[in-house]
Amino acid sequence: MVSGAAIEIRNVTQAFRGGGRDLPVLDDITLTARPGEFVALIGPSGSGKSTLIRLLAGLDTPLFGTVHVDGDRITGPDPSRALVFQDPTLLPWRTVRDNVAIGPQARRQRPGPAESGPRIDEALDLVGLTDFAGAWPAQLSGGMAQRAALARALVNDPSVLLLSLIHSCRVSCSGCGSNADSPPCSSPMTSTRPSSWPTAS
Repeated sequence: MVSGAAIEIRNVTQAFRGGGRDLPVLDDITLTARPGEFVALIGPSGSGKSTLIRLLAGLDTPLFGTVHVDGDRITGPDPSRALVFQDPTLLPWRTVRDNVAIGPQARRQRPGPAESGPRIDEALDLVGLTDFAGAWPAQLSGGMAQRAALARALVNDPSVLLLSLIHSCRVSCSGCGSNADSPPCSSPMTSTRPSSWPTAS
């Protein structure tokens, strides 16, 4: 059975005000993605890729048009839609494991350690950071920090995974095992369950 969520973007227009005028970013965009489908948004800097990702995450509201997931209109953030930012944004005072634990802790219904513990372990193993669970963010390479951020998103088992500038994460995973601070890991593109993953490159 294919898991994931159906995405429908209907006639979305978005603009930002700057210098006393509106700066158009998206103009009448319509896009659909079936459950289990991988969608990549490719274009030059400033073409609106990240803006569209933020609309799907519920962090912004379109000027015109609507965005739906499984038929429900997006009106704000939700744990079923996880966003991995361009910067790993790890909390420096928390270990890798504790940073990944932010995912379950941020949910409306916070699971106890007995429920969230195995999910955290699975997410760390998926990105190849099991042996670095007790490390601090300052001790990680850039690629490892990006994988920790990915594990933090995967731990909640989202139906939609939104990745901004995913090529940096793919590079970090493709280099796993090539040096001392990069343990073998599984590529998140193939090892996790099928889902709807619009990405910006």
